[in-house]
This record gives sequence, structure tokens and C-alpha cells, in this order.
Amino acid sequence: MAGLVLLLTLVACSGSDNNAEPSPSTTSSSSAQSNQPSSEPVPEAADGQNYAACNDGTCEVLIRGQAVLTLNGQKNTVTVTDGTVKLVHGTGYASVGGGGSTSWGSSDGPLHTVSLKYAEGDTAVVVLTTRS
Repeated sequence: MAGLVLLLTLVACSGSDNNAEPSPSTTSSSSAQSNQPSSEPVPEAADGQNYAACNDGTCEVLIRGQAVLTLNGQKNTVTVTDGTVKLVHGTGYASVGGGGSTSWGSSDGPLHTVSLKYAEGDTAVVVLTTRS
């Protein structure tokens, strides 16, 4: 199985037995602040909650709680908790918080990147892009 690419934040290694949770040292300090209500409104996502817009590998969507997205034919479950987004796919997972971004992919496939435009509580606006 091809190794996963790691950029910026955290991506777990491949295989279902190695899907360890991120260590406390990788959690953004802004995650702790996300438990308190914000006076800022949730920004609009270009594709709203139209998750089908992600089918081509590029979208900007609003996620509340959990959603299932398909990126280039691969099913991904996205969960938002305490301002952190966890994206689970067939070979591992990616986790990002604090307005950061992370990328994953295999040596023989596309490189996916998820960036947070907004994340608080169980709500996030995520920007997904794919490069071949």
C-alpha cells in the first residue's frame, strides 16, 4: 500500500490498525477556545451544503456535525467536533483544527488538501482541493 503524504498538520498512516488519535501536542490552542460561543456569524460556503460539489475533488462546503463526501470516487466521512475536522477515508484519516490545513494522498494517486475557512463547535466551512 502506498504511503500517505503529510503536510502541515496531521495525517495518520495507512491501514485500519494504525488510525491512532492525534496526540495532545498536535491539537491547536484555538480548539479549546471553540467551545465558547462566538459573536461572529458562520461564513457562507461557496457550495453551501451541496456535498456532490466535492465529487470532482474541489469544493467549499458547510458541515454541521457529520457529512459524507466523495472525492475523486473515494468515500470520505467528515466529522466536526470542538472546532476540529476529522476526515476518514479508506486508508486512514486526516485531522485539522485551528484554521489550518493538511494534505494526503498516495504516490500513485491525487493529492487532496483540506483547509479550514471556519471551524467552531460542530460547524465548519472546509475548502477541499485536489491535484493530480
